[in-house]
Amino acid sequence: MGLTPLSNPDQPQVIAWGQKALTHNYVQRVLCGLDQFLNVLTYGNLDETMSARSSRWFRSKGYEWFAWRKFAQFMCWWLDAVQSLHGLKAEAGDLARAMKIVNLERADLGLPPVNLLS
Repeated sequence: MGLTPLSNPDQPQVIAWGQKALTHNYVQRVLCGLDQFLNVLTYGNLDETMSARSSRWFRSKGYEWFAWRKFAQFMCWWLDAVQSLHGLKAEAGDLARAMKIVNLERADLGLPPVNLLS
């Protein structure tokens, strides 16, 4: 059986999705920025996309507030219709973009790079 929105992908798959996210064109990056903006407007984490947040909530077994879990389930359902496994890919993309910035700042501060996926 293949991956589902509730699956845990293996590390090579997460790395591949993350690397693809780092090659997005200008329009895709603007859309990602709007996604992050919407997430912040709804009290989400800065630099996290609404897509990744919804995926995390949907995959969480113990998320307490029922209405948000249902919202996340709806978000994952319609985004999955646009792009297969969109939520998982969004989480991998958020991780890759965060790692890129971490290493950019570490280099500027004279610190060695880190690889959070190894």
